[in-house]
Amino acid sequence: MSKRVLYYCAKVWLTSLVLGPVLYFAWSWSDLEGLLNFYGFTIAAILSGFILSLPSALFFWGGAACLNSSQLSVPTQRLLLCAWTALLTFVPFWLLYNWAGHNPGSSLEQWFQLPLCCWLILAAGIFFYRFPTRSQS
Repeated sequence: MSKRVLYYCAKVWLTSLVLGPVLYFAWSWSDLEGLLNFYGFTIAAILSGFILSLPSALFFWGGAACLNSSQLSVPTQRLLLCAWTALLTFVPFWLLYNWAGHNPGSSLEQWFQLPLCCWLILAAGIFFYRFPTRSQS
């Protein structure tokens, strides 16, 4: 597998890891008041997000490497990668939320906001950063 694909995936993943909690905090500012809560929440979210999202990041890299070796156009690869990251983002959050004993049907917005924020940043990163093509590898 190409180092360029690994570097691309690392940039996208780390961007989401840092900016996802910031977007979530901006969305739910009225629920979490104060600058101290912002810093505390962001640091806790980045540290726990790093540990919990590492398996998804590895699957993300594997999916990007498979798409990179395909004959599909770059826009198609990016769209498929967005769909893949949606699955890799929402399913772990849903599983962890259920494992913790919460019923997602009762508070759909609570468990949906943070993964949506993380996925929006992932999707933006997929389209923002230059996708490695086979000719670059």
